[in-house]
Amino acid sequence: MPPPRPAVERSAPTAGLGLQPLPSPQQVTQAVQQGRVDPFSDPRPPAPAAAPLAPGTAPGGGASPKAGAAGSSPAKVAPAVPGLQLSGVIQSSGRPEAIVVMGSQSDSLRIGQQGSDDKDSLLPRGWSVESININACSLVLKNGGLLHSYKCANS
Repeated sequence: MPPPRPAVERSAPTAGLGLQPLPSPQQVTQAVQQGRVDPFSDPRPPAPAAAPLAPGTAPGGGASPKAGAAGSSPAKVAPAVPGLQLSGVIQSSGRPEAIVVMGSQSDSLRIGQQGSDDKDSLLPRGWSVESININACSLVLKNGGLLHSYKCANS
């Protein structure tokens, strides 16, 4: 058995190769955001929770069929449900659902769902779900003949 060789330190020639040294542990630690409560939350600032429909705009985002028609008025916009935020949309059993949050409560809403006086209902009496657009991540609620559109907070 040959005798063990002493350890030889060799410096790898990196000059001229265009290589950059790896960051130090201190540099990595300093680059991490400190103080985020939820590491999976969206670091972007929240977008406005609700955007009213522009006159003449349909719930899907296109022009209203009545807009510009002789003797017709553009769609009217309802005030928002206070504190209601759209956090996302999903498709469940082939039907779109909107995931909404109000305070510490959250629930899913489906097209045609009506609000009630029940304390667990996120929609007040008189409000209903008019449409849900999965691609645009939007929800349109109806109060009487007035429409109000919500966009996902992270879009």
